[in-house]
Amino acid sequence: MRRGWWLPFLVLLECTGCGSTPTQYFVLQPQAARLPPSPALGVSLPIALRHVIIPTELDQRSYISYGNGSTLSIDHSEQWGAPMDRMIQSVIAADLASDLPERHVLAPGDPLPQGPHETLAITIRHFGADAGGRVRLSADWTLIGPLGATKAEDSVTLIRQGSSSDAQSAVPLMNDALADFAKRIAAELSKSGEAPGKL
Repeated sequence: MRRGWWLPFLVLLECTGCGSTPTQYFVLQPQAARLPPSPALGVSLPIALRHVIIPTELDQRSYISYGNGSTLSIDHSEQWGAPMDRMIQSVIAADLASDLPERHVLAPGDPLPQGPHETLAITIRHFGADAGGRVRLSADWTLIGPLGATKAEDSVTLIRQGSSSDAQSAVPLMNDALADFAKRIAAELSKSGEAPGKL
């Protein structure tokens, strides 16, 4: 007769967190609309951004910020809407395509061309906001030719000062830093009238 007395207690336990803060989801986005390749293509090789390497601590869906020293703050109520490395790959490819309209920058998922192409490799060393709301992006990039030789490379650190370390404040600054990073790459590939993609 009394075997079911504990059922209301279980329901109460399950509902204890019902009034907690709802989860918010964030995505990284390009700053400019992706432009179609220029009809004057044919002189330069297509560029494929095939992968982005990120630090281990960023390889998760929960939003993190950096504290003092080696501490991290993880906010499970703020989540990324997609894996961080894939979002960075998509954003940089779109921003780079806008900054280099004369080059064919392949979007993630585009099939590789039949002929030769160049590959852009990116390693993110640090990306996120600190306790003071400052967003820092530190990254290396390398352009690899069709035969495997390095054709251009650089290391970049970009700082954006925000008002808070939370995602609502930091994500727009992270988008801005990625856009600036893409512009730095485009400038290196275009400076001095050089066309690194020419055969």
